[in-house]
Amino acid sequence: SLKRVYHGGTCFNAPTTYCNEKGFDGHIILTDMGASKPIPSKCQRIWITDKQSLGWSFETKERILTID
Repeated sequence: SLKRVYHGGTCFNAPTTYCNEKGFDGHIILTDMGASKPIPSKCQRIWITDKQSLGWSFETKERILTID
């Protein structure tokens, strides 16, 4: 069993702004969900994380794919 001892530090505003400005159809973010909630995305955004990282920093109604 893994024990989380620290989190945060990653900001997803920059890649979200980039995707919003370029008019992308979607973007995929691999994360431990320890970051602060980013700005809204104009395209579909999916979060990929592991099951142990769910519920850490922010909640979203966007798609979340969990992997083992």
